Amino acid sequence: MILYAPQNIHKGQTGNDLCENIDLSKTLFNLAGIKSPEQFKGRDLLSAATTEEIYAIIGFGFKDSHSFPMKMQGSYSDAEGWPMRTCIRTSHFRLDKNIKINGSACGEEKKDIFLANICQDQDERINLANHPNYHEIRNELEKKVDDRFKDLKTCPEEYVKFPEHFLALKGQMKKYF
Repeated sequence: MILYAPQNIHKGQTGNDLCENIDLSKTLFNLAGIKSPEQFKGRDLLSAATTEEIYAIIGFGFKDSHSFPMKMQGSYSDAEGWPMRTCIRTSHFRLDKNIKINGSACGEEKKDIFLANICQDQDERINLANHPNYHEIRNELEKKVDDRFKDLKTCPEEYVKFPEHFLALKGQMKKYF
């Protein structure tokens, strides 16, 4: 992320701490001199303490879910919609896994766990999830992500299905998507 605010950030100043998209709103509010609303999550990147890990969640995990929902494209398999995946990233590792497919929690066989050592594999191409040398790290990160999202409340499936009138307009909207 690159920020330009000469009154707050010195020329050439850099930071290597982890950040999430949700940190942007608090940071921008601070730069503008506005107190951020209580419901804002995240942290102000210029004044808050650094964090050891960041979390993310993508996808809805319903039968009709798509990886590109606005285009109605991308399913996980012929019989399954795009899964809900959780992710944890530290300064050294990234672990992500499925937690919900077709509206139900994933069993062990559907978790599709991916673990990357981002210090040694910056392109994150090598999956170390089943490598014996990374067993302890995998378990630790998986427990953290499970604890973080154990009480996750998701939206009802009907909230993410596209209404018929939107689909009817899809042909007219191709230039935007």
